Amino acid sequence: PEVAVTLITMGKATRTRGDAVKAKTLFERALIIYERIYDLEHPKVAEIRFDLGLTLLRLREFSAAFKHFLYCTRIYSNLFGDQHHY
Repeated sequence: PEVAVTLITMGKATRTRGDAVKAKTLFERALIIYERIYDLEHPKVAEIRFDLGLTLLRLREFSAAFKHFLYCTRIYSNLFGDQHHY
């Protein structure tokens, strides 16, 4: 998981600097690692999908971003119920 954490940190910094294309690649690599390590319904998977969704919004890839946000919502609803603050 340390590699994935580093990729996420780099992705956030890269996105903040304005390079959403590179950030997307970093987040996608981290997602692959997290999906291998954790259950697909794990909160860590939801977190990286949220970051990837934000990056896709910057790239104006709205449909892809929506799919990641929807996936996050489903994970959090399954874990915490529909009334949780997530």
